[in-house]
Parts: sequence; structure tokens; C-alpha cells
Amino acid sequence: MATTIQVRENTLQLLKEIKGEYNANSLDEVINNLIDLKRKTPKTRFGAHPEMTEFTAADEGEFHEL
Repeated sequence: MATTIQVRENTLQLLKEIKGEYNANSLDEVINNLIDLKRKTPKTRFGAHPEMTEFTAADEGEFHEL
């Protein structure tokens, strides 16, 4: 069953570019491939550490000091 989704014009352009790069048959295929890629990417690829706590506002202020 097909449905319609609303995206910004620049998002549509990016999806079309990816479609061309990967020779995808449809934007649906592009979206599904991006979802699969996200699901297969381990959190460690993003620098996540299981024992690391989230940054606080105080941490952010400290990191921005010169």
C-alpha cells in the first residue's frame, strides 16, 4: 500500500542525488537503504562509549572556554 509523505524541497533533492549515486529504482528504495544502513551502523562508530555519561550544560560551558 503506497502513501504520501511530505519533505522539504532540499530533502527531495538530496534523496534524488542519492538515488542516482546508488542506481536505485525509486525513492522508496533509497529511504529503505538509508534505514538499513542506520540500523547496521554500530554506536561505536559515533564515538559512543557505554560507560560515558551525557554532557551537561556545565560541561558545555567548560568546553567553550578559551
